[in-house]
Amino acid sequence: FKDLNVENEKVINGDGVVKVANATITFGGTENDGKYYNNGEGVRTYSGGFISITSENNIKSITFKFDGGNAPAKDKYTVTAENGTYDLKTQTFTATGECKSFKIEALEQWRLQSVEIVTE
Repeated sequence: FKDLNVENEKVINGDGVVKVANATITFGGTENDGKYYNNGEGVRTYSGGFISITSENNIKSITFKFDGGNAPAKDKYTVTAENGTYDLKTQTFTATGECKSFKIEALEQWRLQSVEIVTE
């Protein structure tokens, strides 16, 4: 996200929404979700917040890169998706059928540095 030239301590794009290629990433839930910080070089999501990814195309996979220990941990997140599984060890969602939306809800603070979304 640092390559998007976002301001430190500001909500990314002013509304927490990032449009990339064939997908839209939304940060929300609390007033501080979606703020980019130079410390950790990531967009923060706090307890009660979420990261949502939608696409008009089918989502095949989503791979997240978090800052060190500021990542989802066992029993500290909830995933909602049409079809697929989330692998906590690799921080990757893999669709098992048609999937146009994915949402992960935080039960603690995360620092998302990048996300790779593969669609078809």
